Amino acid sequence: MFGTATSAEIQVLHQAVENIKEQQTAITHSIEHQLTNAKELDESVRQNTRDVTLLTRILKLEVGNLMKLNETAVVEERLINRLERMANASQTIRELELFSLQLEQEFIKIRQGWT
Repeated sequence: MFGTATSAEIQVLHQAVENIKEQQTAITHSIEHQLTNAKELDESVRQNTRDVTLLTRILKLEVGNLMKLNETAVVEERLINRLERMANASQTIRELELFSLQLEQEFIKIRQGWT
């Protein structure tokens, strides 16, 4: 029981130690691979976070630009409406002037007919 190990027993132990070393090497490589993947994933997440932050800033600026554009469109619409009313008023004034001239001519004809 506590005697000297035989060559066959040493070979079995040696093979078991070699198997353990191989498994340990495989486990080490697997852990290193997992760490590499975790680091790459971490960098991807960081880059995605930076990209989302940048896109958020751009989107916020674009929303601000759209709001300004909308305000400008409202102001332009008001100006167009005002110009249309002014054009209508100008047309009405011209029509009234023409009517006034025609009325004056009729009045002159009537006056000439009485004299």
